[in-house]
Amino acid sequence: MDALSHDVYQELRKVAQRALGRTPSKSTLSPTVLVHEVWLKLAKQSIEWENRSHFLSYAATAMRGILVDYLRTASRQKRAGDKLRVTFSEDLSVGKLEQDFDVLNQVLEELERSDPEKAKMVELRFFCGCSIEETAEVMGVSTATIKRRWRFTRAWLFARLNSH
Repeated sequence: MDALSHDVYQELRKVAQRALGRTPSKSTLSPTVLVHEVWLKLAKQSIEWENRSHFLSYAATAMRGILVDYLRTASRQKRAGDKLRVTFSEDLSVGKLEQDFDVLNQVLEELERSDPEKAKMVELRFFCGCSIEETAEVMGVSTATIKRRWRFTRAWLFARLNSH
């Protein structure tokens, strides 16, 4: 973690800004705080980062966990009946679908149990805001493979989120 450069920190801030852009507008969590939380979570793990892709993969998972915890806490603090909502369609062309963040997380956990690679792809695309090309690089597969998996996974997510 000591070797994490200024460039990677700035990249994480951009990722955090994109991730927070998908959360409710009244969120008090700032990109800086989110990056620091990710940093602390990753620092607790004794992992030697092989490369940028390896780091981003872990950062996406950490960011998802932090956002879910934060939004659950914020939701509990709201008045009864209020739901915390997140738009799933921001950059991903899924449509104007809005879902409760807990439901989104439950669906992603279900996907993770059945197909961990597709769940990782969603984390990278949705929480880290990675492009198809960046996702392919991080996952070590071709862009054609990511495009194919993304089409299927988007349809699966859309169906699962609509069923809740």
